Amino acid sequence: MTPEETRHVQTTFAKLQENADRAAAVFYERLFAHDPKLRQLFLGDLAEQGLKLMAMLRMLVKTANDLYAITPAIENLGIQHTRFHVQPADYETFNQALLEMLAEELGPDFTPEVRQAWQQIYTEISSLMKEAGKDVVR
Repeated sequence: MTPEETRHVQTTFAKLQENADRAAAVFYERLFAHDPKLRQLFLGDLAEQGLKLMAMLRMLVKTANDLYAITPAIENLGIQHTRFHVQPADYETFNQALLEMLAEELGPDFTPEVRQAWQQIYTEISSLMKEAGKDVVR
C-alpha cells in the first residue's frame, strides 16, 4: 500500500467507527443479499460477529502501512476461515459487500481513490488468507 492509500483507509475507517454497529449490519445485509447460503456459516449472534468484523478491520487499518508485520495473524485467519468452510470464491462476495457497505456508509467520501485504497488492502489481505488456507483439509 502506498502512503496515500494508507491515509485514505485510515481516515475513512475512523468515520466508519462513528457508527460501527450500523456499518457491520449493512455489511452482513449486503453479504447475504449477494449469497444467501453464506448465512449458514454464521451460527452465532450477528451483532457479536459484527463486533469481531470491526475489530479485525481496525487491526488491519492500523497496520495498513505494514501488513506484513501481522502476516501470521492474517494467515491464521485464512486457515480458520477455511476450516469454517469459506470457499475461495466467497472472498469476492465479501469484497463486493465490503465495497458496497463503504459506499453507503461513507457517501460522498467514498471517492474513486478511497475505493482503490480499500480494494488494495482487501486484495493484499485476502491473497494472504487464501494462500494460507489452500492446503487445509476440510
